[in-house]
Amino acid sequence: MTGIIYTVGAAGPAPCGIVDGSLLTTAVNDMSAAYVVAAGTASTGSTGADLGGQTLVPGVYTGGIVGLTGTLTLNGPGVYIFQATTLTTASGSSVVLENGAQACNVFWTTAAVSAGSATLGSTTAFQGTILSAAGIILGTGATVAGAVLAQSAVVMNGNTIAVTPCTTTTTTTSGASAPVNTPGANCASGLFYGYYTNSTTQLTHQFAGLSITAALKLVTDNPPGALLCQTPTTTAACAYLTILTESENGTTLTGLTTDVWSSSSTIAGCLSINTPFTAGAFDSACYTFSHWSDTGSAQRFRSFTLVGDTTFVAVYNNMCGSMPSTDSMISIGTVISPNTETTGYYATLWQNGVMLQSCFSTCSFMVSNGQTYQVAVSDFGAHTFSNWTNGSTSRFITVNVGSTSSTIDLTAIYT
Repeated sequence: MTGIIYTVGAAGPAPCGIVDGSLLTTAVNDMSAAYVVAAGTASTGSTGADLGGQTLVPGVYTGGIVGLTGTLTLNGPGVYIFQATTLTTASGSSVVLENGAQACNVFWTTAAVSAGSATLGSTTAFQGTILSAAGIILGTGATVAGAVLAQSAVVMNGNTIAVTPCTTTTTTTSGASAPVNTPGANCASGLFYGYYTNSTTQLTHQFAGLSITAALKLVTDNPPGALLCQTPTTTAACAYLTILTESENGTTLTGLTTDVWSSSSTIAGCLSINTPFTAGAFDSACYTFSHWSDTGSAQRFRSFTLVGDTTFVAVYNNMCGSMPSTDSMISIGTVISPNTETTGYYATLWQNGVMLQSCFSTCSFMVSNGQTYQVAVSDFGAHTFSNWTNGSTSRFITVNVGSTSSTIDLTAIYT
């Protein structure tokens, strides 16, 4: 390894290790945005099952399970985008550039969520930037003129990866220094789409439907960025959701877990526009979820669709702080019959038919003195609620809180 490995918490192999979570996050966001642009560009042709023996001109080529046995020749200046589910090259295969084709303008996207969605066979001589939705595997001695970027991991074995900048003149605006890959003047729609980077937050943002003047200024003034010609069917493919966590007094909290998923799978990165998703905020140590700041809802799981970049704020209670004299605590425990303590069971706090809070056992609710509440617990896996320790078999139990501060212990028994 020659160079620097940027990691969130691990040191990396000496002497190259350095911890830089902020820089790594910026790189991941940039890679995700580049993948979305490349994978979402309208197709102009098909790859076929094997690229070997073909000579292709600039364009956007789409395929499913794509292989390369032998030599692929890219002929002429311009942008080449290859969109595949998986990409696999045979040992000794190569990509050859001629007549002005450059590795900096060649992009490969693989959509399969598997460890080797892009796999280069041993001694493959490859050209361009690979953008993988999952993992990339480089066989022994494989070389890449470009970049290898994966959203999970890159497996290497005696490989050489060399960044090859474009040699054509780059376009900049006054005060900007970042090069921009500019589509030619032959854009039939006259409209452009792509992404740019907010210099303050380092978050990437999508745009669409802009003139060449507006789009070019946006990406050159806010690098890194990219723009492409927008066809009549091209739309902004996705948007980013940011979930912030803070305490009741507005203090930013870190280390708390939030998730976004579609159906039963958790997802990350850029989310498809106008597609239903669910977001969830989870408890940790002293902090229990209270509500979403924009809706006031105490439902920790919320359904949503995006039409643009959006931020949610999850507000938390600190259950380890000093309890106000006007409040009490309801503590929830769970056991499996006859007396095996267990955790992770979903509990909710209600008043007058409205859910106020939720948590996962063992956990606590902070409540007001002199009020009446209901507490409910849910089944989990093979275990079903049986009764509370006071003998009640209703999963909703009524709790009358006294006028002075106290801790009320409840235990739900499961079978």
